[in-house]
Amino acid sequence: MQKLLRSFFILTTVIFFNTNLYCSYSYYTIFDAAKKGSVEELKMFIEKKKRNPNSTDYSFNTPLHHASATGKLKAVKYLVNEAKANPNLKNGVYKPGKTPLF
Repeated sequence: MQKLLRSFFILTTVIFFNTNLYCSYSYYTIFDAAKKGSVEELKMFIEKKKRNPNSTDYSFNTPLHHASATGKLKAVKYLVNEAKANPNLKNGVYKPGKTPLF
């Protein structure tokens, strides 16, 4: 019974964190593409897979937070100018209240 409950907990955790709003460590995400600075991959996520450019990870950082924090200027320009990511959204867990372009 304990193994069954543990399996159920793991399964529900994987399903919960594999949504558009949360970062999943099992898969390559829009946040990974932003950190890497890959405009082509960001376009794939936003235009083809219809991911929200204002989605947040577990610490409420957006792809724009990740791209700007890692200094990926081309990705930042794409997210702001073409994908219309909101540069005024604030994160919330580790550095509360910071906008992507702090």
